Amino acid sequence: MRTILIMTATLLLVSLVKAGNGADKEFMLVEEGKPAAVIMIPENAPRQLRDAIDFFNAELSKCGVPKFSIVQEAPLHGNHLEFVVQQTAFMERDKYEISFPKPRVMRINCTATSARWALNHLLDKAGVRYLYPGPDGAHYPLITSLSIPRDEVKSDASYRFYRGLYAEDVNWMLALNCEGGNSYQYFNHAIDRIFPLEKYTSGEWLDKIMPLRNGQRESSPRKFYWEPCYSHPATTSEAIKNICSCFEKHPKQVVHSLTVNDGYNTACECDLCRETNRISGKSQFMPGRKNYSEVYYKWVNQVAKGVTEKYPDKYFCVLAYAGVIDPPSFKLHPNVLVIVAFESYACIDP
Repeated sequence: MRTILIMTATLLLVSLVKAGNGADKEFMLVEEGKPAAVIMIPENAPRQLRDAIDFFNAELSKCGVPKFSIVQEAPLHGNHLEFVVQQTAFMERDKYEISFPKPRVMRINCTATSARWALNHLLDKAGVRYLYPGPDGAHYPLITSLSIPRDEVKSDASYRFYRGLYAEDVNWMLALNCEGGNSYQYFNHAIDRIFPLEKYTSGEWLDKIMPLRNGQRESSPRKFYWEPCYSHPATTSEAIKNICSCFEKHPKQVVHSLTVNDGYNTACECDLCRETNRISGKSQFMPGRKNYSEVYYKWVNQVAKGVTEKYPDKYFCVLAYAGVIDPPSFKLHPNVLVIVAFESYACIDP
């Protein structure tokens, strides 16, 4: 009998422990339709963090939840979200971690950028969904209770440069963890900015930088509708000098575009450019286009090598586009990222 009683008591104790652990597995955020926690941020919190919290509060208010209070010191009672904002390298800026170091604390380790992604994760757990841009494009469930599993979350972006959807609703893009930024800085047409026409269409530069077309140097090309002579050494040295100057003036800029201009068959026709492109021929992917990938990507590699000798942590984006959509016969510099510019409508079955 004594053995049975001991066993029964042990089973009861185990059951109580399991019940207690079950309750501890959830971190309460909303209870009876009201916030069950406050948000603690550093005194010198960056503007991006404050904007992310404002958006989080605004979205949950559409679910019937009043705003979470923002404090700078941990409260004596109740749950709180604790933000630890770190400065990281450019390629690490999308990382965040959610942990639960104490029973009443949800800690979010993040950057000024990834604070938004961490709060997006909580909105996703709350059932908020972003189907399409605009005021009627999201789904907001009525929330009376919300708890988050105390599971550690570690997240990072799989694509760390430019995530843009070209939508006018910026908050919709940010809600989908898309960070647009300046497309011209990242990957858009850049040749006119690297070689301003007001400087390079006259004097010594005319025969060095400007393309040979129909037997003559082009002295007055249309903006965004020309390509330099990529085989001339001056085109490389001037690009390196101008891009280094840009990084010196804008030290926080991490990416510089090397993307070709627009236009139809505007490549230089000098003997060296022709010889370099001899193995290219016509484009495999763009009917009617000449392929000048060999001379162009050779220039890209030289520029990337020259700039990274001074700025090793800078990156370069190019578009596989028009006359340079075909890959070259060699590997590209490791700091060069290629973005395939292919119109998705071309994939539609007629």
